Amino acid sequence: MSGLDKIIEEIGASAKAEADIILQKADQYCEEYMANVKKEVQQEVEHFEKNAEAQRNLYREKTKSGAGFRERNAILKAKQQSVQEVLKRAGEKLENLPENEYFDFLTRLLEKNVQPQNGIIFFSEKDMKRMPENFKARIENVAKEKGGQIEFSSDRADVENGFVLVYGEIEENCRIKALFEADMGRLKDIANRKLFG
Repeated sequence: MSGLDKIIEEIGASAKAEADIILQKADQYCEEYMANVKKEVQQEVEHFEKNAEAQRNLYREKTKSGAGFRERNAILKAKQQSVQEVLKRAGEKLENLPENEYFDFLTRLLEKNVQPQNGIIFFSEKDMKRMPENFKARIENVAKEKGGQIEFSSDRADVENGFVLVYGEIEENCRIKALFEADMGRLKDIANRKLFG
């Protein structure tokens, strides 16, 4: 082997060794680069999965909350309907009391609302026809005891039960429906406590 061949062989061996080192570094670089890419992709996947899980949980909570809200509203509506029904029945029961009890109730109602002046008491045509014989005298006595006088009338169509007292421009609305309407808040509270504790 001549000297030139030997130099060429050494250069080739040196180039091959250098190429091996370069390839080894390239392989190492590629492996590290791919490991980093894989790690970044894994982090992105984990981030996406966490966001997706958070979105699912949020949707689940919103669905659950919405269902709970609708359920609470349905329960509240049912309770309100029950209270309204109880109050309606209470009013009907009062309107349909036996005559003596009904007119005793009206007497007590008048005692609370009569004024010491002259006035007119309006009853329904129905109540005027079914009034006990002594009822007018009882009402007149209640008015006298307070220092007033009462005249009876059935000329108002808006009085279906109970009565309306009129003193000049002032009216005392003692119709049963009006009594319930005036105390509706308090009556609802009482009914709610009794029905739903």
